Amino acid sequence: MSDKSVDRRWHSRFRLSLPIKLRRENGGEWITGQTVDLSDGGALLSMPSHLVPPVGSRVSVELEVPESQTAAGQAVQVNSQAKVVRHQPGQVGELGVAIQFMAPLDLGLVDE
Repeated sequence: MSDKSVDRRWHSRFRLSLPIKLRRENGGEWITGQTVDLSDGGALLSMPSHLVPPVGSRVSVELEVPESQTAAGQAVQVNSQAKVVRHQPGQVGELGVAIQFMAPLDLGLVDE
């Protein structure tokens, strides 16, 4: 018997609410949202449901991690590529969007 609730993540997640911007691989407007949690491997975002990229989409990602959240004590600017891996229910008018970075980051995240 297998337990489907096993967490298969390779990177520690940190609950962080940070502004984030996404843009589909084929260009277009930047879409803004907030991180719910963040790791070196990906993030869970909260975004307006009418702007959410489809599952399987590749997106450009921009965000800044403040110095208070990094082991080095320096802000980290993230400009990366990611893939939308799932959607999940969110607040009214919003949707949770899980993204996986195409190459793991090295953010050096720490709890405040």
